[in-house]
Amino acid sequence: MKYAWIADHRDSYPVIVMCRVLEVSTSGLYESLKRPPSQRAERSERIREAVRQVHAESHGTYGSEKIAIVLEKQDGLERACVNTVKRAMREMGLKGRVSKAAIKPITTQTDPSKRPAPNVLDRDFAADAPNRKWVTDITYLWTQAGWVYLAVVIDLYSRKVVGWAMADSPRRPSFRMPCGMPSRADGLLASGCFTTATEAASTPVATTSDS
Repeated sequence: MKYAWIADHRDSYPVIVMCRVLEVSTSGLYESLKRPPSQRAERSERIREAVRQVHAESHGTYGSEKIAIVLEKQDGLERACVNTVKRAMREMGLKGRVSKAAIKPITTQTDPSKRPAPNVLDRDFAADAPNRKWVTDITYLWTQAGWVYLAVVIDLYSRKVVGWAMADSPRRPSFRMPCGMPSRADGLLASGCFTTATEAASTPVATTSDS
């Protein structure tokens, strides 16, 4: 295995240095290069080639488990167990990634046991002073780390953002109090699906399902 690794990386590192680090002799390396590859080495190479092919055909989304399933079902490809596929992917620097289509973010969860808040705002989006009417909503964004949820609270008077929060789940405690929101808003009417944003108001708050 050491000789094979050195042979694969001869164009990247000095052979003498690699032999010294891996504690093998250069003469042994060159002797191994003259010998025909063993059946095990040939099978390992076929596995790597098959894994590389399936990974590329999946546009880099398949991990070791899915690749092992494809190898089992598809004729013409070398079969291998999950652990062997995982090792081959690690040696080649391949990783699977989660497809956006594989996950469906949920921003609103209906709870039949809860009674909807009265529609006090009644779609009247005109405001005559700051901190009288807020509207809120949640959206989700795809990032390299996966889906993240973004909640924004807007004051209808100034049309400015008075608070926002971002988290990988709408149930995170850090998602319950958007940053920058006033600590007090008397007589506030808040509208939107992000009802926990109204916790910023310490006196009567009416929430509705309008967005």
